[in-house]
Amino acid sequence: HIVVYTKSSLVEQTTPAAVALADSVASASSVSAMTDLDLDPEEVGGNITWSLATDETLVENYWVYHAASATGENRTLLGNVAVGQDFIFVPANTYIGSNDYILVYVSSTLTEQTTPTWVALNDTVVKVPYIAALTDLDLDYDQVGGVVSWTLPSDERLVDSYWTYFAEDAAGLNRSLLGYILQGQEPVLNVSAETALESRRQLLVYARSSLQEQSTPAVIAISDTFINLSPSLVDLDLDANELGGNFTWPLPADDNLVDRYSVFWAQSAAGASRLALSEVLSGQDTVPVSAETAKGVQTHLVVYSSSSMAEQTTPSAFALSDSAVSVQSVQAMTDLDLDANEVGGTAEWTRPGYETLVERYWVYLATSLTGTGRTLLGSALAGESALNVSADTPRGSASHLVVYTASALVEQTTPVGEALVDSAVSVSTVAAADRDLDQGQFGGEITWNPPGSTALVADYLVYLAEDVAGTNRSLIGSPVPVGINKADAQPESELPVYSAGGFTGTVLVYTRSTLAEQSTGVGASVSDVLSSVTSIAFPDRDLDALEVGGTVTWSAPSNPSGLFHTTHYLVYFGESSSMSTRSRPGSGLAVPAGTFSFQVPAETALANWTHVAVYTRSSLVEQSTPGLRFPISDTSSEPLDVTFLDDDLDAAELGGTVLWTPASDVAKVSYYRAYFAQGAAGQAKSICCTPTEIIVGTNHLTMLTDNPLASWTHVAVYARSSLAEMTTPVVAEINDTDGLVQDVAFVDEDLDDVDIMGRITWSPPADGEARIVSYQTDLSDFPVTQRSQIGSLVSPGSYYQDVPENSRKGSYTHISVYSRSAAAEQTTPAVMSCSDVRGTVSNLAWQDEDLDPQQIGGTASWQLPADESQTSHYRVYLATGAAAGSSRVLVGQGSGGMPGAQAGGLLPAGTNTTLLMEVGVPSGYAYLSVFAGSSLAEQTTPASTTINDIHAHGENIAFQDKDLDAGDVGGRISWTPHGSTGQGVHYAVYLAQSSAGAGRTQTPLGTIPIGTNFLDLPVDTAAESYTHIVVYVASTLIEQTTPEFLALQDYSASGSASVGREQGTRATGFNRPQMTFSKDV
Repeated sequence: HIVVYTKSSLVEQTTPAAVALADSVASASSVSAMTDLDLDPEEVGGNITWSLATDETLVENYWVYHAASATGENRTLLGNVAVGQDFIFVPANTYIGSNDYILVYVSSTLTEQTTPTWVALNDTVVKVPYIAALTDLDLDYDQVGGVVSWTLPSDERLVDSYWTYFAEDAAGLNRSLLGYILQGQEPVLNVSAETALESRRQLLVYARSSLQEQSTPAVIAISDTFINLSPSLVDLDLDANELGGNFTWPLPADDNLVDRYSVFWAQSAAGASRLALSEVLSGQDTVPVSAETAKGVQTHLVVYSSSSMAEQTTPSAFALSDSAVSVQSVQAMTDLDLDANEVGGTAEWTRPGYETLVERYWVYLATSLTGTGRTLLGSALAGESALNVSADTPRGSASHLVVYTASALVEQTTPVGEALVDSAVSVSTVAAADRDLDQGQFGGEITWNPPGSTALVADYLVYLAEDVAGTNRSLIGSPVPVGINKADAQPESELPVYSAGGFTGTVLVYTRSTLAEQSTGVGASVSDVLSSVTSIAFPDRDLDALEVGGTVTWSAPSNPSGLFHTTHYLVYFGESSSMSTRSRPGSGLAVPAGTFSFQVPAETALANWTHVAVYTRSSLVEQSTPGLRFPISDTSSEPLDVTFLDDDLDAAELGGTVLWTPASDVAKVSYYRAYFAQGAAGQAKSICCTPTEIIVGTNHLTMLTDNPLASWTHVAVYARSSLAEMTTPVVAEINDTDGLVQDVAFVDEDLDDVDIMGRITWSPPADGEARIVSYQTDLSDFPVTQRSQIGSLVSPGSYYQDVPENSRKGSYTHISVYSRSAAAEQTTPAVMSCSDVRGTVSNLAWQDEDLDPQQIGGTASWQLPADESQTSHYRVYLATGAAAGSSRVLVGQGSGGMPGAQAGGLLPAGTNTTLLMEVGVPSGYAYLSVFAGSSLAEQTTPASTTINDIHAHGENIAFQDKDLDAGDVGGRISWTPHGSTGQGVHYAVYLAQSSAGAGRTQTPLGTIPIGTNFLDLPVDTAAESYTHIVVYVASTLIEQTTPEFLALQDYSASGSASVGREQGTRATGFNRPQMTFSKDV
């Protein structure tokens, strides 16, 4: 309902006017799926239809949107229609983006509904997936022809046809229609030859529906096939008005599109008046033109390319050019063959001004300038202007040199030539002397006189031969320049002839031009000279195996002629007696003639040398074959079996004794040295022992301790002779002994400050105990600069040291364990931090709550030590002082001591409070002390506090019996407080059978708070056998055990009396006066 109330200035009415409320509902009952006829992505086009609202009474319009969801997210209006219309047309190219819903809302005159009717939107996208490249078979520029084909879309249901265009870009600018096919036809379109491209270089295929052609086509770039061959013809017929050669062209990249090439003679580049020459298939690039072909009126050769579709309309052309070529001149040849009737040298000519068509020059000797009677000398390539004519070329009857040009096709018929000139040159008066000191070998200076003219001579060549004819000749030295008329014959030149008189030979001198050596030389004979030493000795004084050193000695040559020519001696080692492989030892310097010894340095490697030999040398050369070879005997005196056991027990430190066994032969040994070394070869050695050396016969050296190991790996022992020390030592590998013990442990079980006690333990060194004779334990600082020995030395095999009770730790912070060898104690011990366990309790608190004199009771409390790990118990003592060593009495277990203690008065570790009950305090014991104890011992210095014995009582007890009956008493009992009553909580009053409180009443006559000093004893209290009144003071802990007392006097009414009474006297020594009183009867 809708209700309406009226309201006055006073009040609103209670009964309204009313009308019933009816809710109007109207919606399109359903929306049909849209068939999208726009084939582009994110665009739609077509009809949207729906079912009209059941009741359109209040409906005015239908509004249609596309949206991202069924609830209208990101919606965009497509349009609206009046009530009664059930569709709307959506034009093609309507952009929807990523929206995929169609929504239909109804609206009244008031508003549009909020909940639409919807249907999912299916965007139709159709595109040709692939266009095959157009193979252009029109071979002219800017023209195409061929076949276009493409692949059909997978879904063609909405496609009516496909339209094909040429365009300037992928968007279809200035497009030109090529044609179309209907849906269902084969996707192929023929493009006619000579179809103009102009600026349109893109091929576009559009799909079209019944509504519209799509706006975004499939695209492929067009490749224009253009064949331009750039042909050429090199005229290789060098005669005028004749052509010959190969007409060629480079094959184009698109040769695969060409079927054939057609070649024509023509009178213009465009192919005017063409005459067929030849035709070749694709892949061929040449048409031959025969030599001596007449040029006639033709001006060009043209070639047309043809594809399978058509021949191109514009050919590739070449303008024809004729040529004729000869050399310009031939120069006179300088004959460099110095023999008569033989020629040799360089034939030279001036090349034609235009040489492009020349392939080769042909050169001849001829009997005339025109080339008659010609003999071929050779040919030269185009670009060359000379030909080398070999020496020893026979001249014969030739008088001229002629040159022809030739192309690749033919040689010319008329040469160009020049006349020939011959020449002959030799030396005279040759002389030679032998300075090679080897038998059968020659060397020395050779001299001669030069020819009359040396203009054509480049140098001289000198040979050693068997005879003047040059039989078996061999060249001596290098060519000798013109102007020098002598040569040094290389040593060791073998004299070729042997006779009874010795070796002989012939020296020949030949002239040589820049071209060749003459064939006939001028000679002189030579004789042999020999010089060799007659004895050699070499004793080895290097003590290393495979090393030698010492003095080589020898005797002079016996041949006077050889001795005369000897200037020096040279000493060699050889690998065999043949000395074929040899080397100079030591300095390698030559020894002057007259000196007959040479020093071979120590440490000279023997290597493969087996012999020593002495060679003589003349002013020219050293002899190559010595007369004598002396076998080398290697002396080896290496010590044997070097040992070194490291007795320095520190890691990376060495010390001990180096031992060795001498060699069997020590005749040449003077003394021994020992070194540290960085390898088995003694690398980077350094003296390691004291003394630094020891004479032969003593076979050990002492190495002091504390030598850094550094990078040393071996101890090396060297023997030394009078010449030198060995270079190759005998070594012992260094095994550094690390005597450092492991796992040092100590737990302080003495609980006193600065005192320690317990057992030091360790594990043996990782290297074992072979070099260890004992261990020493110390208290030390760290790093260790000061130390104090603990106990005695410990033998190997034992790994502990007991530290006695009350050992003073002092300022030492660590425990050090040293290993000792027979040589020394290690310098760097195994070290552990020594922590002094402090077991003393602190903040000991005590308040005496036992009010008897010489007796205490109450709770003692204390703060536990920070480290209780070694504490096993605590004990409480009475002591004469707070210092260690004061006399003390144990507060033991039991009711008269500590009820909570264990046997022996032990309080377990962790206890920080204990109750003392009725503990008697001997005279002089003024302190309460708490001692901590470990499993090993009890500390000597306790925590202490003064006892401060609290005692209190009531004195001057008075009582006047007011009960007059015999056997009954009654009246006020009073007293005076005395002592520290502040610790008390009340007085307890009893009747007792003695002054000590024996046989007292089971319960007090009364408990009176401290501060009240009387008790009213009720009348008719039976006196029975009680003889005393006793008054106790009680604390919160306990009631005192010794009371104050007063003798009880019972008065009766039978008479009056004045009697004395007993006043209690405590054992405290207080003196109380006698008191009297009277009682009226």
